[in-house]
Amino acid sequence: MKNPKILLGTPTFEGKEYCLDLWIKTIKEIKKTTSCDILLVDNSKGNYYKNLLEKKYKIKTLKSKQYKEKPLKTLKESREKLFDYAIKNNYDYLFSIEQDIFPPKEILKYLLKIRKQIKDNEAIIATPYIIARISYETIPYLTKDQLSNIAIERIYSKKMKRKIQKNLTMKEIKRKKKIFKIYAGGFGCTLIDTSILKKIKLKYTEKATRPDDAFFYLDCFKQKINSYVDPKLAEKIIHIPGNAKNIKHWAND
Repeated sequence: MKNPKILLGTPTFEGKEYCLDLWIKTIKEIKKTTSCDILLVDNSKGNYYKNLLEKKYKIKTLKSKQYKEKPLKTLKESREKLFDYAIKNNYDYLFSIEQDIFPPKEILKYLLKIRKQIKDNEAIIATPYIIARISYETIPYLTKDQLSNIAIERIYSKKMKRKIQKNLTMKEIKRKKKIFKIYAGGFGCTLIDTSILKKIKLKYTEKATRPDDAFFYLDCFKQKINSYVDPKLAEKIIHIPGNAKNIKHWAND
């Protein structure tokens, strides 16, 4: 596919405003490097954030309903709108990039390159980033590794009384020598064939706190739709959940 049609997008809400300026700069640099359209789906309670995105930042934004005390239902319906838009407008790929993820500007170009190497008719290309730090259990509690978003399998949890994802650490990922198959990689910074979106119905459960991405990858696994990651991308993607203070600190480093 010489010039694929790509949609860059994510659900969002006003709680992400702390990192909005830097994130908009990031995605616009990506767009300059690799041609794509941008769409956000705002599920904030009011219209403040949608108006901010559209008027100040000139970002096309759809509105989605916010359900009180039902965040996973809110997220699922927002993502459905994003998926439906990608399908109805005949995009070849959805590049899902959440609003607290900051990849290098060449990321989309690189993910497309990986996708070309994968011979599957349909595939998902994820990227690894840190979701938690793993510290030693004694003072001064120094970091010994970082837990990533990349899961390679599902294992049974006695505590949860069901199978759960087993995530790799960054050290484990960096020990890999080439692109490898994974079980799940989330929606944080992920290239997805749009044809897959037509086959997978988004689901969630508030009771067990299992969001839509958990079921999405489970259903892909059942349909033998593979996901992959390149270990060369380990620690190239910055994940900054937090507040404006750590955004300023990181941006000035």
